[in-house]
Amino acid sequence: MTVRGAVDDRAGARLKHGVEIGGERLQPASVEIRKRSRRETHLVVQLTEGRNREIRRLFEAVGHEVTRLKRVALGSLTLGDLPPGKWRIVSNAELRAAFPGSRSSGTPS
Repeated sequence: MTVRGAVDDRAGARLKHGVEIGGERLQPASVEIRKRSRRETHLVVQLTEGRNREIRRLFEAVGHEVTRLKRVALGSLTLGDLPPGKWRIVSNAELRAAFPGSRSSGTPS
């Protein structure tokens, strides 16, 4: 993901420890700064649950607008080297691993 401006260490620490927004506590599992300049910062953020616009709200709370956001994984399912606009069939084994306890036999109920 990319945000406008340089995310300093103070903002990074605040994100890692969680932010209270409208009575709701948002806290990412991890925040990794990949590249930082005055113009923009590139980060990898991992969530434990994806609440509505959670990443955008987190970074807005520390004064940074999200300019590019790309989901690269959902549970154990990852994009890997799948090109933009392409798709692949997800196996039942992958679904069971990503969503344990859910019904993923591939047959409608």
